[in-house]
Amino acid sequence: MRELENKIEYAVAMTGGSFIRAEDLLLSGLPSDGDVGTFDEAKEAFEKEYLRRLLNAAKGNFELAARMAKRQRSHIYYLISKYGLKPSDFR
Repeated sequence: MRELENKIEYAVAMTGGSFIRAEDLLLSGLPSDGDVGTFDEAKEAFEKEYLRRLLNAAKGNFELAARMAKRQRSHIYYLISKYGLKPSDFR
């Protein structure tokens, strides 16, 4: 139940429109029933997509992104490096 609450809270925070779509809940990137992949693969896919959406919403502002995610700015920097994202793509 808590996972669903987190997804809804995330969607509300990240959605600019007046309603939440399925893709706003980050469900579209999940594997099909026959191929679930590993937990680590699923976690990395979620983290990368979440980070992209977070940085888009914060317009590349790392401090704002960190506050929105309730994480330290150094953790946001670490994830950007881990996933090879370019900060300039979000400004």
